[in-house]
Amino acid sequence: MEQETEILVKLNKIEKQNEQIKKRLWWTNFFAALRLVIIIAPIILGIIYLPSIIKNLLEKYNVITSQMKLENTDLNLPQFNNLNDLFSK
Repeated sequence: MEQETEILVKLNKIEKQNEQIKKRLWWTNFFAALRLVIIIAPIILGIIYLPSIIKNLLEKYNVITSQMKLENTDLNLPQFNNLNDLFSK
């Protein structure tokens, strides 16, 4: 009789430990997924939005540099016509 109660107490303790382990694993998986989202989301947003932003900035830069050339200032600024020119120089 005592052995059975000891076994039941030990089994109950093991079940509680298993529940704690399951909870910790769930939270570990949750935060791993959250960390992945925090890393991947800015990369995806950058791929989507940065080309148009860079294109607008390059257009403004080219307007400024062309105005400087009209004023006969000799600054030797590079001209960027598209994104490939930006990364090739």
